[in-house]
Amino acid sequence: MPWRYLIRFFTHNEQLIQKLSETGPIRYAARMTVYWFLRAKETGIEKLKRDPNSIEDTSRGKRFSDRFKEELEKGMKELEDKKDKDRN
Repeated sequence: MPWRYLIRFFTHNEQLIQKLSETGPIRYAARMTVYWFLRAKETGIEKLKRDPNSIEDTSRGKRFSDRFKEELEKGMKELEDKKDKDRN
């Protein structure tokens, strides 16, 4: 478990964090993160302006939950039908 101690050391050492934040790779990663976040936000806003209903319709979570609910109901109905057949 030395990883736990290393992570704790790195996260609680303010001087180390300050020095790392001033290095090129960390600054570049921060810039790229902000760039991609703002680009995705802008794309979403543009899509919402074009068609306000498009965001809901193409939502993966919505489609997945609807399909899951349908399949669950279908499975429950098949199970009930099977029980009814076994009783008769």
